[in-house]
Amino acid sequence: MGIYPEKIHIIEPCCTRAEHSRFNSGLIKNYLKQGNVVEYISTKEQADAIREIVKDDSVKYTVLKNVPKNEFLHSLIEIKKIVKNRKGRFIFSSINTFHLVALVFLRFIYRIEIEVIPHSILENSLQKNKLIDRLLFFRRFPFWLNLYLKLKIGNLILLSDSIYQEFKKNYKLKGSLAVYVLEHPYIYDDSNSNAKLFDKNNIKIGFIGVANKEKGYDWLVKELDVINLSENVSFYLIGRNELGIKSDNVIEPFYNLGFIDENDYKSKIAEMDFFILPFPEDLYRLRASGTIFDSFSLRKPVICSDNLFCIQLLNKYNVKYIGFRREDGLAEAMTKVGSITESTYVEYLESIESCLEELDK
Repeated sequence: MGIYPEKIHIIEPCCTRAEHSRFNSGLIKNYLKQGNVVEYISTKEQADAIREIVKDDSVKYTVLKNVPKNEFLHSLIEIKKIVKNRKGRFIFSSINTFHLVALVFLRFIYRIEIEVIPHSILENSLQKNKLIDRLLFFRRFPFWLNLYLKLKIGNLILLSDSIYQEFKKNYKLKGSLAVYVLEHPYIYDDSNSNAKLFDKNNIKIGFIGVANKEKGYDWLVKELDVINLSENVSFYLIGRNELGIKSDNVIEPFYNLGFIDENDYKSKIAEMDFFILPFPEDLYRLRASGTIFDSFSLRKPVICSDNLFCIQLLNKYNVKYIGFRREDGLAEAMTKVGSITESTYVEYLESIESCLEELDK
């Protein structure tokens, strides 16, 4: 950065509510720390959530009247409105295929500096596609990402070293490419008030967020049906049941509620002793998991499948956790949970606090 502060325009074109709010807040804080002038461009609901977390009046918030859809013409028109009369660096904190297509075209009209941060699309685009998607290659994210990088349209930002290594392995792009690693930003709670006294006679394990196949909720329900669960252990779904799977082994305090009150949500999370992350082990290799950062912020130890992103992060910061391989089932992990004493649980919490001190440096 030169003598004058750089103008940074952070655009959130995918998350319209409060999703990714702690990630985007961390991103804003990163650039503020560098002395930059930051504008955040998003929906009003997303901006309101960010404003509550960032708490910095120097940030300018601009509301998107029309969020760019995953359609070429609509994305082209709406993103053009964003970049047309602004100077500085444009950072897209999430992206879909036609946002990227629009940026490739607009870069030849406007001499703008662009950075994009892909999330699930980086991984999902490598899953088996329908024949029509393979034939219509120009509709596919990998094709446009290759063009974006080869034509030096802008930078690609990945959120961990492990994602970077998996990206090189799976995308197999050659040449000198503008691909950089930014350690996943996040705004953590200052207080450890979410940490609770451990009662081994009443252990509560929470599945947090949207319950879907990508996060392994279907596997968890099936596994709980076949293992002998101790009477002192209860499983909770704290979030939305996208799959609609009902289980006698999982308590759903917010079942059938169209709207979950934030205070009720936080209160129920505070009751949990552990978070469980039963992710498929072939997923979350090219994208980050927000839940693992939530567990740090909320001081909740995790029970985690052998998932590349989560395990590497936990090991990197020496965070104690209970691990399992999905092919081996959950029974052994539950035995470990049952053997934890209050003093051992405190050690788990202390490892999280040490991790947060390291992340705050």
